Formats: sequence, structure tokens, C-alpha cells
Amino acid sequence: MVEYDVHQVVNILRKYYITDSVQMVTRWIRQGKMRGERSENRKEGYRIYHDDLFEFIEEERPGLPSIMAVYEEYQEKEVPKEISMKINEHKGEMIKETKSGDIDHQVEGEVLPINVGEEDNYELLNEMVNYLQNQVQEKETEIQYLQEALFDVQKEASKWEEEYKEMYQLCEEYEREAQSLKNKLKMKTKEEKNRIEDDENFQLPKSYDETKNNLMNMIKKMSINQEMQTELKNKVLSTLFDENHTWRKEIYLEDGTYKCPIEKKRYKYVGKVITNVVNSIYESLNTQEKSINIQ
Repeated sequence: MVEYDVHQVVNILRKYYITDSVQMVTRWIRQGKMRGERSENRKEGYRIYHDDLFEFIEEERPGLPSIMAVYEEYQEKEVPKEISMKINEHKGEMIKETKSGDIDHQVEGEVLPINVGEEDNYELLNEMVNYLQNQVQEKETEIQYLQEALFDVQKEASKWEEEYKEMYQLCEEYEREAQSLKNKLKMKTKEEKNRIEDDENFQLPKSYDETKNNLMNMIKKMSINQEMQTELKNKVLSTLFDENHTWRKEIYLEDGTYKCPIEKKRYKYVGKVITNVVNSIYESLNTQEKSINIQ
């Protein structure tokens, strides 16, 4: 806790227009009007605690410590020069009048005479209060302006946040659509590649005669005799076409695919069906021929 000696207390009391007399402070301590403790070293005199000192000041000048605290906060920054000058002048007048005042009155332990400069003191304090009230009002106006500005900024930020969310969602939709198109293109490219491979292996038939001609070209490339070629051709054509030389219904399916009548597997292209039918019948004929030769 902060402690003061008698001389330090006098300097503080002078600031609050109470006294500038060391003897007066000592008398008040002895009378119990101000709390103080004598130091172990008698030469050092009394020691007064901070809280005890300002409790005494509050009793002698009610409210003045609070006003002075606010004043000191603004003194170096914003207090108008004319008010500061008046305060300094008033301090000088109070000290001057105190020194020229009634000595017997001070000896009795009274504070500085209230009637000395009372009207000037009130006027000065009133000016300080008015000034501080104006400062508070200006700060409140400034705070209100800043709050309104902050509200506008928050409102604008909220607007930009909503637009960002919309743009983000739109970008996600575009990305999904782009990925979908990419997958479709990839699938289409793969289907086109398969179609080209099927066309290289076998030209897709459009009629019985075209299928028959393509089939004969395919069979001629096989290393089999003429008799087996003819038998293979006839069996393949009868498997794929009916007696009216039209494609059998079980080959074309409703979903656009083709079904091999022998293996019962589905294919995207009819060329695969024809190739599998040719291979299956050829293997069967070849197996029969080998069996006959063995016998």
C-alpha cells in the first residue's frame, strides 16, 4: 500500500485547496481527524496511507477527487487553455489567501475558509463539469457514428458472403457438369473405338445378302476345305436368319443390344454376335470332323 510523509500529504492537500501547512496536518493527525502512524524513527514523523488520505479529502471536499481525476486525465490532451489557466489562477489565489488568512483560525485545526473564493470555486468547477459533459456527448456521438459505420460494414460483408456462397455453389454445379460431360465423352470415345475395332473385324450387315457376302469373305480366310466352308456358311445363316431371310427376333433386344443365340451373351454390336456364332459353329464342326477321322 502507498504511504506518504507529512510533506507529501501537504502537497496533495494543497492541490485540493485544503491546506498548505505542515503544522495543520500534524495537528489533524494528533486530533484523530486524519489517520496516520508515527514512524519507528521519530525524525521521519508520521506516515499516512493513501486510502486514509483520500478518505479525509473526500470528507473535506465531497466529489472533488473524482472531478480532479477526470480533469487530470484530459488536462494534457483536450482541456481548453482558458479552463486550465483559470484553474491555475484559482490555485494561486487559494494559496495566497490562505497564507494571508486568520492564523488563529488555522491553529484551531480548521480547513481553508470555505467563504474564501467560494463563488469562484463553484464557477470553476461548474465550467469543468460542463466541459466534461460536452466531451462525453461528443464521444457518445462519435461512438454512435462508429456503430452505424460498423453496421454498414457488417451488412456489406454479409451481402458479399451471400454472393460468395452463390458463386461457390454455381462453380460446384459447373464442375459437376464438366465432369459429367468429360465422362460422357470418355465413354463415347471408348464406344467409338470398340465400334471401329468391330468394323475392322466384321462389317455390320444390313441385309441377308450383305451378311452372306461378308460371311463368305470371312470364311474364305479360314484354313478349312470347301465342304466345311459351305456347311459353316449355311449353319451360321440359319442360326442368324429365319426362313424369310430376316434376322431372328431373339438376336435384337429392346434395350438396343444384341444377344448371341449360341452363347446367350449380350453385345453392343451385332458384329460380335456374328463372329461368336461363326467361331462356335466352326469349333463344333471341327470337333465332329476330328471324331470321324479317329473312327
